[in-house]
Amino acid sequence: MGSFSTKTTHPVYLAGIQDIWDKLNLNLRLITPYQFKTKGELLAQCKNQNLLQELVADSTSCGKYSRHGQQHCGRCVPCMVRRAAFLKSGISDNTKKGYKFDNLRFAGMDHGPNDVGAMANACLRMSQSGTQSLISGNLSFADQQTRKNFEGVFSRGLKEVEQLLKAQGVI
Repeated sequence: MGSFSTKTTHPVYLAGIQDIWDKLNLNLRLITPYQFKTKGELLAQCKNQNLLQELVADSTSCGKYSRHGQQHCGRCVPCMVRRAAFLKSGISDNTKKGYKFDNLRFAGMDHGPNDVGAMANACLRMSQSGTQSLISGNLSFADQQTRKNFEGVFSRGLKEVEQLLKAQGVI
């Protein structure tokens, strides 16, 4: 199942960075105030909505951005999380150049991994069997309270994606 995050933002990786700083006697503290927020929650709660709306269309989320001529594919997991965040926050998605695969209902029909199908399956599994059926032992690094926080952000984030997939007619 993986870590459910990019490796360089994974809590174990970040704790390792902090440990290195501590061992080097560097007086630095790595603070992660948004670690328990979904991308949709971050967009909705941004204090400077004007600046966000001015800049967000030029940001990049896609894992295959360069493969598609500096355009978001729209169907990889980071793209679906991005699209779901716009939907959740109510902010118009004016992503520069749009998405190569705009209609997710047919996006899995192309060659390569079917992230749309995998996310749809994850949403259905969560609704049928709960969050634990997906998370399993992937949060073993966290204490009990922190684990509940990670489970919460995972569950809410997947629900954001589920709303996107429903809006697109995938599920």
